[in-house]
Amino acid sequence: MVHTVLSAFQNDKSLQYNMHNLFLSHHGNTPILLNFPHSGRYYPEEYLKLMNCHVDDLRVFEDPYLDIILPDTKKIDTHLFVNQLARAFIDVNRSKENSLFPYLNGEATGLVPYVFPNGQGIYKNRLHDIHIEKRIAHIYDPYHHQLGMMVKNIHQKFGQVLLIDCHSMPSFGDKSDPDAYKTRPDIIIGDNFGHSIDAEIVDKIENIFISHQLSVFRNFPYAGGYITSKYSCRSQKINTVQIEINRSCYIDEKTLIVKEESKKMGYIFCQMLEVVNSYLQKSL
Repeated sequence: MVHTVLSAFQNDKSLQYNMHNLFLSHHGNTPILLNFPHSGRYYPEEYLKLMNCHVDDLRVFEDPYLDIILPDTKKIDTHLFVNQLARAFIDVNRSKENSLFPYLNGEATGLVPYVFPNGQGIYKNRLHDIHIEKRIAHIYDPYHHQLGMMVKNIHQKFGQVLLIDCHSMPSFGDKSDPDAYKTRPDIIIGDNFGHSIDAEIVDKIENIFISHQLSVFRNFPYAGGYITSKYSCRSQKINTVQIEINRSCYIDEKTLIVKEESKKMGYIFCQMLEVVNSYLQKSL
């Protein structure tokens, strides 16, 4: 069962990570690239020493286990790219612009989050610029270099790319969100208000979710992030889309225990990939 497998994974203290191997990739045989920028579960000890909280508290920033629930690279041979480093240390789905001044924007989820959504501080002391510069040099820049190379290689092979940026979201809007305290739909599709992906493709994505009686919004409150904007180039047939899945559809939001319903979400997502891949193949 999914629950048993993931519980064993979560509790396996023997898992070791290599700072030089933070990104997991799979090279498939379709024009589709599944990207998971916020599913990382690696919390480096040297960073944790700077924190004013327990590591479990930092998991609020994760898209928990989404990289395990969704992709089926054996059935649908998609490309896959997973950032294994926890989002709490640096958010690769943010621009580097003004990156050395994360305290000026007042956001909990800037390039380097420094407060929790409830306003509580994360760090014991204000971070020195050198800490942020090192994270950019050793994590952020290599991440975007590798992701950019994957997009380039897929485009060279197939003449087109569909980058699906995979995320999860709380079932209710936070007090600082545009949908504060409101119940969210099962799926939110962000296409940068129609700018990052051809309408025919995003329609097919939406229709599959709707056909399974899932509620779907477009672009509210998530219209697509830095990644979908940065890598989209529709004139070159490089389409990008952000898909947000309501966490209540696959996990217990308090315990982060994966629910049996996760199998259904994985099946629906896989069916969506099949339909979209068939459409893309016809256009080759």
